Amino acid sequence: MLREQLLEKKSVLVVEDNDTMSGVLVMMVRSLGAKVVDAATTFDHALSFCELNRYDVILMDVHLDHGKDGIALAKAVKGRGWDHDALLIFVTGSISRSIVDSALQVNPDGYVAKPLSCASLANSIWKAMLQRQRRKLEEAGVVTETNAESSASD
Repeated sequence: MLREQLLEKKSVLVVEDNDTMSGVLVMMVRSLGAKVVDAATTFDHALSFCELNRYDVILMDVHLDHGKDGIALAKAVKGRGWDHDALLIFVTGSISRSIVDSALQVNPDGYVAKPLSCASLANSIWKAMLQRQRRKLEEAGVVTETNAESSASD
């Protein structure tokens, strides 16, 4: 698959409180072929978008303004069922162990550190898509840990 087609026909929500970084992420996502790209700069704005729209991918900063963070936002979105099976990927400059551990408790599909390139973002999204597909196949009984490992070693 070409990088420009990674998000073809996909809708993406970018949640980033820094206007410059939000613009950069929106441009990156568009360059990956997304058909719909919405951008939210606050916790409440992002909740409103998730209530009204279905997204295939939600890219979310961990730190948001006004004392509310992306981890709480992810919990709220998942708790209300508004994630609609969207890939949830944290995009953040926070790589401290405590922040990463807190973020991982939400079970995101990915975590990518800033600064980032379009290639690193595409790689994170691609990995998340593959992991999600594998989980679905495992749940359906099509792929098991044993046959997946033997296929990988062939």
